[in-house]
Amino acid sequence: MTGYTDDAKVLELLAPLGRIEPLPFAEPESRHRLWKSILVAAVVAVALGLAGVAIADGLGAFNGIGAAQHPPTGADVIDPATRAYMECNTGATPCMPVIHGLLFDTARVVGQLPSGQNIYVITTTSSDLCFVVGPPHPEWNCDDPLSRSHPSTVFLYGQDPNITPPTFGIALDGVTAVSFEAWGRQVTVPVENNFWTYPGDVFYSAYSRLTAHFADGMSVVETH
Repeated sequence: MTGYTDDAKVLELLAPLGRIEPLPFAEPESRHRLWKSILVAAVVAVALGLAGVAIADGLGAFNGIGAAQHPPTGADVIDPATRAYMECNTGATPCMPVIHGLLFDTARVVGQLPSGQNIYVITTTSSDLCFVVGPPHPEWNCDDPLSRSHPSTVFLYGQDPNITPPTFGIALDGVTAVSFEAWGRQVTVPVENNFWTYPGDVFYSAYSRLTAHFADGMSVVETH
């Protein structure tokens, strides 16, 4: 009976402890901070990934045009008058908005004409490669994105009556020069930062047979 009595006394002494509420488990502060940091990093990574996808989607037409692959700056903003002209909101002629879905926030400066006018590239919701001549006499047109089989655009700028209309183009990364026939002779024009220009109206001869010369020694003839 003695053992029983001792057990009873022990239980009696321990009884008050049974009425104490259990303490919640406290996670160590260092571990809490670690998990919080991991969670924040994961959220940031997802956000950056989504932003990267959005940027890639918006600039897909600029693949292979290194001069256009940079964050936008104030110099890349197309002025309101040129934008209104492109959107056909000025009532001026000619005004033919044949390309829809222009993404003006994708505009990037890639070069200048001898007159000092900026040349922009801009894309659309359909990933067209468009190029814009800035004021005071704006002009613009669109083309297919560049590739090894289509290494350069060709465009004649004839809007400014005060200058000889130049022919210019935007070329793929790795193209160091383009050549074509100009007034009966073959000429070679250097490409700098994906941009080339020639002082004269040689659009049709350049458009019909332009050769792009790559730094690796390859030459590609574009025939239209």
